[in-house]
Amino acid sequence: MKYLAIDYGEKRSGLALTDSSGKAVFPRPVLVMGGKKEFVRAVADLAKTEKITALVLGLPLRLNGEMGESAERVLKAAGSLSRALALPVYLMPETLSSFAAEERLRAAGFKGNRLRLALDGASAVLILESFMNLPEERRASLLFSKEAVSETKTAFSGEAVRT
Repeated sequence: MKYLAIDYGEKRSGLALTDSSGKAVFPRPVLVMGGKKEFVRAVADLAKTEKITALVLGLPLRLNGEMGESAERVLKAAGSLSRALALPVYLMPETLSSFAAEERLRAAGFKGNRLRLALDGASAVLILESFMNLPEERRASLLFSKEAVSETKTAFSGEAVRT
């Protein structure tokens, strides 16, 4: 399977892809956010071009494991993508992925504008790496469905993958 991860943001969304074997993860150029339709169209175009077989959205949880406004926006985006694309959509619980990505980039010598430009993609890479490192049965439990949205709001308490 070939996965596309999205670190969904209001201004920019970080993107990362696996190779066709699902073993290597690569950042993609950041998606500058317009409206919801433009976002869905851009993801659909990339999914078609890259022959993506599944999407993974980072579900940002608070440190206490609860969902906040950012997580609610991700759930809405997951619903839009699920309705528009014939692809499975997974929600990967994550906490502080941007901070972990920034530490990784700084350790690699990134700073200033170069760091800022790489951060969203690096966050998406961490989300996708965390997802790919899960056992298959745990990945399956993260599949988005409209019925699971109400359960999702409490299901991840204390289970976020710290990236």
